[in-house]
Amino acid sequence: MFNCGKNRHIWSFTDAKDPVTGLLSLKKTRLVDVNWARFISFLVWYDDNLLAVARCENDRIIKIDLETGVVTVVQEPSVAVVWMGVTPLSNMVVVATTNGMFEEIMKDAEIRLKFQVPPSESYDVKFAGDVIVVLTPDHELFVNGRLFADSVTSYLISDDVCIYITLNNKLRFMSLTTSENLCSGTFFLK
Repeated sequence: MFNCGKNRHIWSFTDAKDPVTGLLSLKKTRLVDVNWARFISFLVWYDDNLLAVARCENDRIIKIDLETGVVTVVQEPSVAVVWMGVTPLSNMVVVATTNGMFEEIMKDAEIRLKFQVPPSESYDVKFAGDVIVVLTPDHELFVNGRLFADSVTSYLISDDVCIYITLNNKLRFMSLTTSENLCSGTFFLK
């Protein structure tokens, strides 16, 4: 449960951060407001704060300031958020919605469309640096919004290499940047 109001104090973080170690002490955290939403999801670190999706009548992307305990609404997407993460190299927040839009939230809270994939209620998302790899429930694998492979059941990322298995139990090794097959043959799993 979480409050969905703008700039509301939900928890008191008074002396929550140790000045010497910088570690959080949740023992000193106390509830301040009891006006709740259903729940929060997709909790991610961003700079020195937390970002989360507050599940209310409409989803809201919120920032929790760990120094003051102030919760600020960053964005109010018009459709439900199904995934949120932070790119490891550029430290940008990326949000996916049910309409297939993958959007980047800029520092000034503006939204920039990165790419679009088919609409879905869920996505499996991984990063390879700042490259975003998305597997849809329809077994389509996208790299930065470009269809990379279909009939994919599972995949792994290592540097520039995407290792994936197809519905026909074929194991493939492909370069994410060139889409080149990195093995001369196809491996069948038994």
